[in-house]
Parts: sequence; structure tokens; C-alpha cells
Amino acid sequence: MTNGLSMTERLGWGAFVVLGAALLMSLSVWQWHRAQEKTLWLQQQASVSLKQDAWSDANQVLQWQAGQKVRLVGHFDPACRVALDNQPALGQTGYQLHQLFRLDAGGQAVLVNLGWLPSDRQHGPAVPQALNEHEIVMGDLQKPARFFTAGGSERLNGVWRAGRIDLQEWEQRCHVRLLPWVVRLSPQAGFGYHRDWQPNASQQMGPERHRAYAFQWLALAVTWCLCWWRLSARVSRSRQQQKGSAHWVVLALVLSFTLPFVVGQLAYDRHWVGGGATNKGDLLSPPVELRAQFAVDQQSDLKGRWWLSYVLPANCDASCVQTLQTLPRLQTTLGRERGRVGLLLVRTEGSAVVPLPPLSADIKVMALTQRQVAAMGLLGAGASPWLIMDPLGWVMLRYQPPVTHAESLLRAQLLLDDLQKLLKASRIG
Repeated sequence: MTNGLSMTERLGWGAFVVLGAALLMSLSVWQWHRAQEKTLWLQQQASVSLKQDAWSDANQVLQWQAGQKVRLVGHFDPACRVALDNQPALGQTGYQLHQLFRLDAGGQAVLVNLGWLPSDRQHGPAVPQALNEHEIVMGDLQKPARFFTAGGSERLNGVWRAGRIDLQEWEQRCHVRLLPWVVRLSPQAGFGYHRDWQPNASQQMGPERHRAYAFQWLALAVTWCLCWWRLSARVSRSRQQQKGSAHWVVLALVLSFTLPFVVGQLAYDRHWVGGGATNKGDLLSPPVELRAQFAVDQQSDLKGRWWLSYVLPANCDASCVQTLQTLPRLQTTLGRERGRVGLLLVRTEGSAVVPLPPLSADIKVMALTQRQVAAMGLLGAGASPWLIMDPLGWVMLRYQPPVTHAESLLRAQLLLDDLQKLLKASRIG
């Protein structure tokens, strides 16, 4: 490539190649760091789930972690409300309403996400009357998302409409010192709005995928350098040799942009990076046949789909409550694959009477005897586990149920990772 070029031109081409390689390497390092951060975050969720709810004293504020449940005592300030705009829910676009909550202890304050409301795109958010009561707020901690948005905040109907929650901005506008968190109001609270909290896109992506992306960018950087080195060597030869090598140059350029993506996808699918077992749940070997235990007319309703299954226990404790809240939401997060997965709740004569989600083609409640359930050996000695049943009626994976909300996020992510792999590999259901 440098044949017949001046020294300045050679240096320019060399700098171009080096900058390209440096950019690709920086993306690889960034993805690797994201994998480490995600691993640490998952570990934190597991440790947080074992802790008691934190209170709003100064010592425990310093120990707060993302996903931790908190119980705060204070009052809402009606003068400072923020509508986080462009938030989809219930098939339409709306906003998440945040209101300033002043703590009784420490003279500090925090923004509380009260839930989702629909908005009028022409006249701004149709905001209900501001809360102005002394309350005990219970919820979980979240870090505000950091991303760039075009344009600034605007005030409509007495509420600030914004594209992101910038804590420094709202400290200035609300004239208060804010804690570096947003509290998502618990769905069990007696006030607030629509609160069907789901893990965000970043939380749904596991560390293995970040490592695969890091490997992909590294492979692309190596291919970039090799391609330019090979191209330089070819161009430095005689014109006849250069003419004969044109096809190889084109092929090298094509491979430089396609091969790394193929290798990265293979690294993720085949778990070349990240190590560990491919399944996150307990693999049952041999699998246990569940569908055949039901009546013949009920078996036909279970054919052709994957089923998230759960045996209702005799005492609906904290684990049971978290399960009945999490599994229906998990089934709805599958997007276009949602129609391939249903929720099966198994009731026995000893099961507790609890409120169940509305029955539909996606949610079934069927009965077995306690003797049938015990004979299958699915439950073990602990709490009733989460189960995955394949379209042929065999239970193949089992998961320990969560006890707290933070733990339910972690368990749901593990089950979702396995389920997505099964749906991708399966040609039935």
C-alpha cells in the first residue's frame, strides 16, 4: 500500500489503520468491563435479597445498593414533579411520574417513581393532583439511566416533562439535595399509578453476551490489522501480481466485516467465553413427565407449547407471593415468542386458596392429587420450585423460587436466559 507514496502519505495511512484498530479495541474493552459490571450487579442482587429493608437513616443510606428494598418516612413535595416522557406501557406511549419525597431524617430527599400514566402528545401530560401527604414509601432502589437526549426539560400543566432523570438538574430546580437514587414505588402501595415494573434492556442482557461482544470487537480489530497488512503486501508487488490478487483483496475486505460477527455469535452460542454450565436452572435427568398426569381432556390443552409451571403450596408464603407476581410478567416479556409459552398453575387438595391471575389461553390452572405430585419428585424438601415443561409434556428444568422482589429479578433473568435458548433451538412448540 505504501509503494510510490510519500512519507507523509505513508504516515497518514498508518495513523488511519492504528486509529481504526484502537477504536475497535476500545469497544472490546468496554464490553468486557460491562460484563464485569453485570456480574457484580447480579452478585449484588443476590446479596441484597438476603438483607432486611433499609431505613432512611444516614448510616444505612451509605450502604444502599441497586435493587434493594427501602422503607422511607417523609412527605411529598407538590412543587417538584417530573414526568419522564416517552415510556410505553399498555400498548400506548405515556410517562412515568416522579415526585420529590423529603425524608424526615437527615434533611435529604429522593425522587419517587409513582408509576405510569398516559399522556396527550399535543397538550402534554394530563397529570393528576399532586400528592401532599406524610407517607411511608416502600419500594426498590434504581440508578437513573444515563443517556443523551436532544432538547431540555419543559414545564407543562405544572409538571416538568423530561427525556431523562438528571439528578443534578433536579437538585437545582427543586432546591434540595437529592440522594443518588430513584425509588420505584412498590406495586403493593395503596397509592400511585400503573406499576408493572420490568427489568430494563440492560438488566436483561447477561454478562455472557457482553463477553461475546467483547470477543467480537477484538476479532474485528485483529482482522482489520491483518487485512490492511495483507493489502499493503499485495499492493507493493508488481502490477501483474496486483491484478491477479484483486479477488483476494475484495474477499479479505468482505471477511473483515463479516467474520468477526460470525465468530462472536458462535462464541456466545457455544459459550467459548464466560465458562460455566449452559443452563442456569437445575437440569432434571431424566426429565419428569408432567402432562400425562392430567385428565385426557386437559392434556390436549397443553400440547404444542412450552409451559412455565408452578405447584401451588399449602401455605402461600413470601416465595409463593413473589412467584405469582413474577411468572405472569415473565411470560409477557417474551415479545414475539410469547405465543409459544404459557403459564401452568397446578393445584392440589392441600393448596392454599390465593388470588390467581385471570385465566386465559396463556394461563391454565389444573388439578392433581398430592400423591401424584409427590410421586413425580419435583418439589423436594424446600419451597415449591419454578418448572419448565416442554411441548411434549416433560419437565426438564427446575429453579429455586425467590423470596424477595430483588431476588425475583435475578431468578427471572436466569429462567429467561434458559427459556430463550430453548425457544431458539426448538423446532416444536
